[in-house]
Amino acid sequence: MIRSALVALTLLAVPASAMAQNVDLRPKLSLNATGEAKAAPDMATLSAGVVSQAQTAEAALSENSSKMNRVVAELRKAGVADKDIQTSNLNISPVYANNRENTETGPRISGYRASNQVTATVRDLDNVGPAIDAMVRAGANNVNNVGFSRENSDEEMDAARRDAMEKILEKARLYAEAGGFKLGPILELSESGGYYPQPQYARMAMAESADGATPVEPGELTMSVNVNATFQIEY
Repeated sequence: MIRSALVALTLLAVPASAMAQNVDLRPKLSLNATGEAKAAPDMATLSAGVVSQAQTAEAALSENSSKMNRVVAELRKAGVADKDIQTSNLNISPVYANNRENTETGPRISGYRASNQVTATVRDLDNVGPAIDAMVRAGANNVNNVGFSRENSDEEMDAARRDAMEKILEKARLYAEAGGFKLGPILELSESGGYYPQPQYARMAMAESADGATPVEPGELTMSVNVNATFQIEY
């Protein structure tokens, strides 16, 4: 029995010893940096909706559908392709009278509200303002912000990666100089976050532009990449 216990203890001690031998005791320096690159957008996403109200649900839906069909038709006239137009979020809900008109069985329904949303991708930025105006003329009464983005940002993302690496190496040299040690090879390198640019939202100005269309400024997009690096420290 005692012999069996000693054998078991010996077997348990082997992995612990092996683990101790695998511990990396080399001194290291871990840093991170965020690289950025600027680029002009080449496409825009418009989101607008139609809200209609009538005495019956059928009438509210009929009016809403009619206006939404006109909105989609105007988007096509503005040069937006069918594949870049998508309707969504169709909703019909009751409209309740104020509290003074409540009945014994609960709130009184005074009408119905129907709403629908359309999202359009505009690939010619010169058409953004005219497309917004066309949707409003067709009956859109719930226009949201305009989002700008790029269809392909691979080149800019690579530029952001180079910027991040330059910053990390600059930091590492500074620490080595201040700490009185030499930089060894990079032991670990990873990238996290910021793989794709976030859409840039622009406000639609109320003043008219020279051609009468709603002026919309696309501005610039900022693409960022976070890079983490671990260097070996040598003395």
